[in-house]
Amino acid sequence: MMFQSYALFPHLNCIDNVAFSLRMRGVSKVERRAKASEMLRLVEMETQAERLPSQLSGGQQQRVALARALVTNPRVLLLDEPLSALDPFLRVRMREELKRFQRQFGISFVHVTHSQDEALALADLVIVMNEGRIEQAAPARAVFDWPGTVFVARFIGGHNVLRCNVEAADAKGARLRGPRGIAIATLRPGLEAGSVVHVAIRSDRMHIKRAGKRLKAVGSGNSLVFSREALESRVAAVEYQGAIVKLRLESDWGDELTVTLADQSFYTAPLAEGDVVGIDWDDADAHVVS
Repeated sequence: MMFQSYALFPHLNCIDNVAFSLRMRGVSKVERRAKASEMLRLVEMETQAERLPSQLSGGQQQRVALARALVTNPRVLLLDEPLSALDPFLRVRMREELKRFQRQFGISFVHVTHSQDEALALADLVIVMNEGRIEQAAPARAVFDWPGTVFVARFIGGHNVLRCNVEAADAKGARLRGPRGIAIATLRPGLEAGSVVHVAIRSDRMHIKRAGKRLKAVGSGNSLVFSREALESRVAAVEYQGAIVKLRLESDWGDELTVTLADQSFYTAPLAEGDVVGIDWDDADAHVVS
């Protein structure tokens, strides 16, 4: 197990920290130090072998903690939020390293995290839990693109969730009515006419219209047109995030929505707090969740 706080012994140097579990197993000093040295070499910490934890950076301490966890050749390694104590830049660097180590050692990592970015970047299988119950277990892309439940869609982030009524349904799909009676078509079979469902739409798949202009969402095409009347909303907040600009929208017909625009698209027709805009999406991007 690799602890969130790393839990290195402050009075032991790096090589003795790594060798500690072997010492508890009765392995000879020569053998355990040789194996600990090999593990430090694998995590690129062999030059720091004689240093104390207090003489290391956060990233270096993490590497030593990982070497200590791996020195006994476990079949499964539990990592308890191992990146939470690092600054954002180092966190990105170290999650790349963790992925490399996992492939190099060929053992299963169970990585516990509250960071959606971390889970999506690292996992072959993402398990989203809510109050001890598994809401969804699927590959990272499936969880993000096709969330299984309302909780997953909201928790994983990057989605807007709309409450809709099923107006008509057959074996091929259904016609839904969303906020303000907007029509939404879905190819999902098995829905029951008259029932209530929720639809998740990615923030970067939402489209905005203002003063006759269409702002292009991240990944959207250049020639999109509204196929229906756009829902009216007000811009509540504008947050510049470098390559993208995130808008928080408020309305009198439902929950807050978020729209993510490419920065170049946003600055061709900038919006400010209080502006009224129309929002729309392509029905192919509307995903029915349970």
